[in-house]
Amino acid sequence: MQDARRLAIQERIDAVLRSVAKEKKIWKRGYMRKYMQSHRDRDKREVEQLRQQVTALEHDLERLTGPRQDKSSSTILSWRDIALALNEAKDEETARLDESKRKSQALARLIVDLTQWLSSPTQLPVVGLEVMSF
Repeated sequence: MQDARRLAIQERIDAVLRSVAKEKKIWKRGYMRKYMQSHRDRDKREVEQLRQQVTALEHDLERLTGPRQDKSSSTILSWRDIALALNEAKDEETARLDESKRKSQALARLIVDLTQWLSSPTQLPVVGLEVMSF
C-alpha cells in the first residue's frame, strides 16, 4: 500500500513538474515573442529615421551645391589654373629674393672693402674688376 501511495505521490509530483515546465515554456515563448517584436519595432523606427536623415541630407546637398554653372564660363578658374598661377608667383618671388640676397652680399663686401681702405691709408686693397649692377 505504501508503494501504491508513493507511486501516486510521485505521479502527482511528476504531473506538477510537467505542468510547471509547460507553463515555463509558454511564458518563455511569450517573452521571446514580445522581445523579438520590440526589436522589430526598434529596427523599423531606425530605418524610418535613417530614411528621414537621407532626405534631409539630400536637401542640404542640393542647397549647398546650388545650381550648376557651365564649365565653359570665362569668369571661373579651375583649381589647376589657380595652382599654376600660385606656383609661378612663388617662383618669381624666389628669384627676387635670390637677387636681393646677391645684391646684399655684394654691398656687404663693398662695405668691408671700403672700411679696410679707409682704415689703412698706406695700403690700397686690390678689388676685383667685378661690375656691380643695381
